[in-house]
Amino acid sequence: MKDFFVMTRRERRGTIVVLLLIALILISTVIVRSCKAEAPIGLVDTALVQFEAEIDSARILMNENAPTKKPRADKRKSKKKKSSPRPSKPSPAPRRMDPVPQF
Repeated sequence: MKDFFVMTRRERRGTIVVLLLIALILISTVIVRSCKAEAPIGLVDTALVQFEAEIDSARILMNENAPTKKPRADKRKSKKKKSSPRPSKPSPAPRRMDPVPQF
């Protein structure tokens, strides 16, 4: 068991160098992320706002989609049932049930 923890001088130096490289990479990524310039929150690009308005599929424009209401005269619906000129369609035949393959 002692053989797993015994290292030569070169192995120790190599291990220290690899650990220092890993530490430098981690520190540099933290520094780069913290120094990233952010745009002020108050300033919004008008082109970006216009683009978002054009691509927004959830926004419904009331002027384009709303039908214009026409004034209607008060008409009472007749209580007579109108017969339909075409006969109703017969119900379709039930589908065939194929067996499911079992593995």
